Amino acid sequence: MNKKMDILVWLITIIFIGVVFVLPETIPVHWNIYNEVDGYGSKYVALIFALLPIVTYYGMNLDKKLDPKKKSRQNQEIFDLFRNGLTLFFVLMGAYFLYAMFNPNFFKEVSIAFIFGIMFIGIGNYLPRVPQNYTLGIKTPWTLESEYVWNKTHRFGGFMFVVFGLISLLGSFVGGLVSFVLLMVSI
Repeated sequence: MNKKMDILVWLITIIFIGVVFVLPETIPVHWNIYNEVDGYGSKYVALIFALLPIVTYYGMNLDKKLDPKKKSRQNQEIFDLFRNGLTLFFVLMGAYFLYAMFNPNFFKEVSIAFIFGIMFIGIGNYLPRVPQNYTLGIKTPWTLESEYVWNKTHRFGGFMFVVFGLISLLGSFVGGLVSFVLLMVSI
């Protein structure tokens, strides 16, 4: 499975980088709360979106060196789910923004709040299953000290992620300023 995912992530990154080079020299890089373009920049700014998926995918492996108790690998399946899920999120974000740079009115048609809502719901669904570790999850001195507090915090945090994900999803269908406000409330 990892080899297939490695190939897929590299392929998507290469495609995204190729798209960056066919963008016009000046592209829209900022939209206001009314989804109107109000900032332009170099096409090379889009390389950020092209590289985020691969940086996330491989960067999440650094936890082996960062976790002093080596607990982040207790449940490899959950870790891989978060790793692949966040990579997918950044692939969707990259595709969304690269497309929007070709078609600046796209923001008026499809709200970014939809992608965030899906991500929040996904995180909220799996957050309670994350074992106590120093890399992934809600890390405070209290959650890291007590497994009981960790479990309670992640159960409540997961519920709240789902609630705010649903709020964000609803906002994405309303659009405009309401969508922006609901997304900001969710974040």
